[in-house]
Amino acid sequence: MRERYIDTGCTYAEAYEPEHTYTFTGPCLVTGDNYSVTVKGPELFDFRRTGSIMMLKSLCAGDREFLITGTSPAGWEKLFGTMEEIAQQV
Repeated sequence: MRERYIDTGCTYAEAYEPEHTYTFTGPCLVTGDNYSVTVKGPELFDFRRTGSIMMLKSLCAGDREFLITGTSPAGWEKLFGTMEEIAQQV
């Protein structure tokens, strides 16, 4: 299985209040800026159990992408432009 950025490029902090969460932080591989994503404990458990990033149901696509590739939403915008700019090119 291919390594994911969540396992190779991030540190994490665990919190128990108000709910059990893990906050993963690492530098965006495009911008170099630190970016953080907070994952609910039960969702992280399901992700680890199945290997499917889609188990992180409460996260937006941009946050899931950061955990997979290390590219933050700002990094994607820098690489590909905004959604509006992309729509204009079509």
